[in-house]
Parts: sequence; structure tokens; C-alpha cells
Amino acid sequence: MNNSAQALENLSPVPGSFRDPKGHVAKGNVGEVFRFITQTGKADFAAVEESGLYAHLIEANKLIAHEHVPVSDIAGAAGGHTLLKHPELPMVSYPYEWCFQQMKQAALLQLDLYLESLEFGVTLSDATAFNVQFMHGKPIFIDTLSFVPYTPGQFWNGQEQFTEQFLNPLLLTAYSGVPFNDIYRGSMTGVSSDLISAVTPLRKKLSWRYFNYIHLPRQSKKRSLSTGAEGVRKIEGKLPKEGFQFILKQLRGWTNALSAPEAPSTWVSYTQTRTYEDRSVEQKVRFVADAVAQAEPGQVLDIGCNTGEFSFLALAAGAKHVVGLESDHQALSTAYAQAAEKGANFLPIYQNATNPSPAQGWASEERDSIGARVDADFILALAILHHIIISGNVPLPRAVAYLTDLAPSGVIEWVPKSDPMVQTLLRNREDIFADYNDAAFEQALQRNGAKIVRKQLLENGRTLYLYDRSTGGA
Repeated sequence: MNNSAQALENLSPVPGSFRDPKGHVAKGNVGEVFRFITQTGKADFAAVEESGLYAHLIEANKLIAHEHVPVSDIAGAAGGHTLLKHPELPMVSYPYEWCFQQMKQAALLQLDLYLESLEFGVTLSDATAFNVQFMHGKPIFIDTLSFVPYTPGQFWNGQEQFTEQFLNPLLLTAYSGVPFNDIYRGSMTGVSSDLISAVTPLRKKLSWRYFNYIHLPRQSKKRSLSTGAEGVRKIEGKLPKEGFQFILKQLRGWTNALSAPEAPSTWVSYTQTRTYEDRSVEQKVRFVADAVAQAEPGQVLDIGCNTGEFSFLALAAGAKHVVGLESDHQALSTAYAQAAEKGANFLPIYQNATNPSPAQGWASEERDSIGARVDADFILALAILHHIIISGNVPLPRAVAYLTDLAPSGVIEWVPKSDPMVQTLLRNREDIFADYNDAAFEQALQRNGAKIVRKQLLENGRTLYLYDRSTGGA
């Protein structure tokens, strides 16, 4: 046995992989992810590997890389398993956290994988959006075992899954102007075609694509519930490979043509319309850049990242990876577009600071909460705290504790009650925030074990605080 082998019991199973009888995923040491392929999955994996598809997709940065490692590297692992090692993703995101363009790019990748796989005599066993992640602004597929040998004449088993988890969310936004995120989060299976049928305008339903790929499958599913599976098989017959490719290409063209309508946005033009002068902006940029450079963080969490202005600044100052959280859909789309254009190590995702993504799925363990997935060394909480406290009605001590618990150090911007933005938030409501002041804020930091390393009063009256929890409160 390898003397440096990791013990099986020391690995952390990835909860989202438990459903697949062909294999499962576990995390090992930092940066290591292992995939155990069972006897059930070994033949399909070997056939796909021999076809050359894996090498082709990995070279094209469409599939996460893997390397074979001896099973003996994991003490206690079953000898019959095939063992792969993957690089660890800096952050796992879920489809209900993506902006429209992220969902669109993920859908196009999924369809391209089907089309390219068929050229190698391979297809995919499913079409779940949870198998797609983002690296350097681009989608990448992470489930090696989804690929299986293609059987001539077989039907597309993943069509309903693709429709509900990729296409329908896009249609909901493109045709009805409704962001898909919160609806998608309410169902692990995506957005149902029944809902799409109920909210899609009549003029959109008249298209042949809608008729073929939403209406007909929906009616067929209803019939199958009454006639039974045997009756459906007699009707279906076989699907030639050329027919399968035609469907995929038609869906790709439709998906590529979809766009999100412009929605009202408070923050997408914030960098041009903010309520303070350029001098304060320069002070803020310098303070944040210096703080990040000194911390040398592996991962920065930018809470309320807007269009990514300070996320990109953090990368330029030395951060290895940035996760941006934003609830404004237009601002989020702009942030993603810039990340994709630059190939930046920046992942902006949809998140409401007062209602973050929870743990959910089977036993509330299948999909981790946002807090469990983020592994930040440093946070940026710039012009967000007053929104959490005043708009979200979260008491100041709890808001500060929540933010500082996200990372051992970071920068928090304090916005005083006299600030025009705070006055706007208070305009049509009772001011119940008697303890909303800088002294109470500093006390809250210290009570949560955060030492105030440095603070700077900006010319606009706001104050930037650099805190450090690793040394305890002062």
C-alpha cells in the first residue's frame, strides 16, 4: 500500500453525487477531488475514453480535466473501483444563481456536448444543469460519467431535463420578462413547461419552435400518464441519429437567439451616477487595493459586487479568485459579460444578502448553502451594510456578525445616516434604527472578535474599515 495514501474515511463525500450508481465524488486534501467509478460504470467510462472524446473535450476546455490514479492512493477504497483525480473548482455555483447570459452559455455548452459526442459515437445519459460550472468566465462540464456510448435509434432521454433546467428558465425571462432565479430555486428540477405555458404570451406560442419543443412534449407527457409507458413506446419507435442531430441544432439556434429584455436597474450605471465625488472614489480604490495587496487572499468574496468594479480591482491587487454576489440582474449581467470577455478568475452570481441560497435537496444536503460553498479569505462589503440593516430590517450587531463570519479579514464600508443614500432608504418609513451609528458599528466589530486594523474617513463622509478576526477584537 502507498505509504502516503489518504484514508477513505478522511475524504469528504460530495452530497450532490450520491444518485449515480456508476460513481461518486469525494474531496481529499486541498485542491484534490476524487471520482470513484464503480463496476457499474467502468465499461461505459472505458468505451468513452477509448473513443477519444474525453481528450477532445478537455483540450477544448469544455470538460474538466482528470487523471488516473491508483486505487491504492486511497487507503480502504474498494479494489474494483477505477479512480480519477480532478482539479478542485474554486467555487461551485448552482443554476438558480446564474444570470441570463450564464444560463444561455451553459445551455449552448450542453447542446454542443451532445453534438460533438455523437461524432465520437457517444451521447449523454442526462442533461442536468448542475453538471455545468464556470471557470474564467466560461462554462465547463464537470460530470465525466454522464457520457455513455450511443445506441443507434435511441431517443433523447435528457430532453425533458434539458427543457426544464436550461430552456424553460431562458424562455421565462426572454418571453415574460420574469427572472428565473427565485422560481428555479424553489424546484430542484427547474422550471416546468406547465408554468411556461401559463405565462408565455400567445404571440410567442405561435412559433413552430415553441410548438415542437414545448407544446408537443408537454401534451405527449400528459398522454403518457393516461396511456402508460408501453403505449408511448409503440408511438415513438426509433429516432435516427440525423433526427437527433436536427433536434439539437434547432434547439441550439433557438437558444442562441433568446435575449433578456432590459429591466429597470438601480445599480448597473452606479459607477456613473453615484452620489459622491471622484476624490472619494480615488480614496476608496486606493484603500481597497492596498488592503487586498497586503492580505494576498486566495479567494475574495465581494458582497454587492455591482458590475464588478472592485472585484476586478481585487484581482489586479493580487487576489487569486473573486466570487461576487449581486441581486440586481442588469448589474450582474454586466459583471458576467466583463468576466467572460477578460477570462477573469471572477464568478459573479445572483444572491440576495438577506435571503441567501440555503442548503436544499435530499435531506437538505444535496445542494450546499452559499455559506458552505464559499471559502473566502477576505471580504469586500462596500456600500452594502446599510441596505442589509435598513432595507432588510436586520439589527446592526447581527448584520456585522454575519459579514465578519464570512472571512477572517476584509473591508467594510460604513455609510452614516446623514448620507443621501441612507436618507433615501428612510424616506418612506419610520426611522427605528436608533443604534445606527459608527460607535455602535465599531462595538459590533469588536464583540465579534474583529480587530479594527485601519480605518479611513472619505471626503463624502463614509468610512472604510479594515478588520482582522485572526487576532481577536481590541
